[in-house]
Amino acid sequence: MEWGVSVRGIKWAVAAFVLVMLALTNPPMPLYTAWAVQEIRTHASGILGALSSVFPGSLESALASSTVRDNYLLFSIYHTAALGYHVTVLGLVNHFIPLSKLP
Repeated sequence: MEWGVSVRGIKWAVAAFVLVMLALTNPPMPLYTAWAVQEIRTHASGILGALSSVFPGSLESALASSTVRDNYLLFSIYHTAALGYHVTVLGLVNHFIPLSKLP
Protein backbone atom coordinates (compact mmCIF):
# COMPACT_ATOMS: atom_id res chain seq x y z
CA MET A 1 0.00 0.00 0.00
CA GLU A 2 1.50 3.32 -1.09
CA TRP A 3 0.64 6.38 0.97
CA GLY A 4 2.62 8.82 -1.09
CA VAL A 5 4.49 10.06 1.99
CA SER A 6 8.22 9.65 2.18
CA VAL A 7 10.36 9.38 5.28
CA ARG A 8 12.05 12.59 4.19
CA GLY A 9 8.69 14.37 4.06
CA ILE A 10 7.84 13.16 7.56
CA LYS A 11 11.19 14.42 8.87
CA TRP A 12 10.53 17.87 7.37
CA ALA A 13 7.03 17.94 8.85
CA VAL A 14 8.35 17.03 12.31
CA ALA A 15 11.12 19.64 12.05
CA ALA A 16 8.59 22.29 10.98
CA PHE A 17 6.28 21.34 13.86
CA VAL A 18 9.12 21.62 16.40
CA LEU A 19 10.20 25.02 15.04
CA VAL A 20 6.63 26.36 15.14
CA MET A 21 6.16 25.10 18.71
CA LEU A 22 9.44 26.73 19.80
CA ALA A 23 8.38 30.02 18.22
CA LEU A 24 4.94 29.89 19.86
CA THR A 25 6.40 29.14 23.31
CA ASN A 26 9.20 31.73 23.24
CA PRO A 27 8.55 33.44 26.61
CA PRO A 28 7.79 37.19 26.53
CA MET A 29 9.25 39.80 28.89
CA PRO A 30 6.26 39.85 31.32
CA LEU A 31 6.63 36.11 31.87
CA TYR A 32 10.35 36.57 32.53
CA THR A 33 9.82 39.38 35.06
CA ALA A 34 7.17 37.33 36.89
CA TRP A 35 9.59 34.39 37.03
CA ALA A 36 12.47 36.60 38.20
CA VAL A 37 10.36 38.14 40.99
CA GLN A 38 9.37 34.65 42.13
CA GLU A 39 13.04 33.59 42.13
CA ILE A 40 13.98 36.65 44.19
CA ARG A 41 11.20 35.95 46.69
CA THR A 42 12.25 32.32 46.96
CA HIS A 43 16.00 32.83 47.25
CA ALA A 44 16.53 36.36 48.55
CA SER A 45 16.96 37.08 52.19
CA GLY A 46 17.04 40.22 54.27
CA ILE A 47 15.97 43.54 52.90
CA LEU A 48 15.66 42.45 49.25
CA GLY A 49 13.28 39.63 50.18
CA ALA A 50 11.22 41.97 52.35
CA LEU A 51 11.07 44.66 49.67
CA SER A 52 9.97 42.17 47.04
CA SER A 53 7.01 41.20 49.23
CA VAL A 54 6.04 44.77 50.14
CA PHE A 55 6.47 46.33 46.68
CA PRO A 56 5.95 43.51 44.13
CA GLY A 57 4.92 45.81 41.26
CA SER A 58 7.93 48.04 41.81
CA LEU A 59 10.27 45.07 41.69
CA GLU A 60 8.78 43.83 38.43
CA SER A 61 9.09 47.32 36.97
CA ALA A 62 12.70 47.62 38.13
CA LEU A 63 13.58 44.22 36.67
CA ALA A 64 11.91 45.02 33.36
CA SER A 65 13.79 48.29 33.05
CA SER A 66 17.15 46.69 33.90
CA THR A 67 16.71 43.70 31.57
CA VAL A 68 17.68 43.40 27.92
CA ARG A 69 15.96 40.67 25.91
CA ASP A 70 17.74 39.16 22.92
CA ASN A 71 14.85 37.61 20.96
CA TYR A 72 15.95 34.86 18.58
CA LEU A 73 12.36 33.94 17.62
CA LEU A 74 12.69 30.33 18.83
CA PHE A 75 14.12 31.30 22.22
CA SER A 76 15.23 34.41 24.11
CA ILE A 77 18.23 35.29 26.22
CA TYR A 78 17.62 37.76 29.04
CA HIS A 79 20.44 39.87 30.52
CA THR A 80 19.54 41.51 33.83
CA ALA A 81 21.93 43.90 35.55
CA ALA A 82 20.60 45.19 38.85
CA LEU A 83 21.87 45.81 42.36
CA GLY A 84 25.44 45.00 41.36
CA TYR A 85 24.53 41.61 39.85
CA HIS A 86 24.47 40.46 36.25
CA VAL A 87 22.36 37.42 35.45
CA THR A 88 21.91 35.76 32.07
CA VAL A 89 18.87 33.50 31.57
CA LEU A 90 17.71 31.40 28.63
CA GLY A 91 13.98 31.49 27.93
CA LEU A 92 12.80 28.41 26.06
CA VAL A 93 9.40 26.66 25.85
CA ASN A 94 7.94 29.05 28.46
CA HIS A 95 10.63 28.02 30.96
CA PHE A 96 13.74 29.80 32.18
CA ILE A 97 17.20 28.34 32.60
CA PRO A 98 19.85 30.46 34.36
CA LEU A 99 23.04 30.51 32.29
CA SER A 100 24.98 32.38 34.94
CA LYS A 101 24.97 31.78 38.66
CA LEU A 102 22.08 33.46 40.43
CA PRO A 103 23.09 35.68 43.35
